[in-house]
Amino acid sequence: METGKFHSRMELLVRLLREFEADYNRFLREGLASVVARFESASSYARGKRVRVSNGVESYTGTTAGLGPEGLLQVEREDGRLMTVIAGDVAEAR
Repeated sequence: METGKFHSRMELLVRLLREFEADYNRFLREGLASVVARFESASSYARGKRVRVSNGVESYTGTTAGLGPEGLLQVEREDGRLMTVIAGDVAEAR
């Protein structure tokens, strides 16, 4: 990391694993919905972002409309249809 300070790889790994364990235990206790909600609240792309989606078959523009119950991104197309993005490229539309 470019902070000008030394960062121990071991300390970084320990912190990463602690966070992963906490998230995994939350998943076991509360189920997938809690993980999806936490990710959605932390994501700058989950809601209200104008995006272009390209999936190899088609490309379209729309606005992100949150995550579905399984954690997949939902995009409301310009024609009003709600699409679930299973795979593809999602980029901010300009």
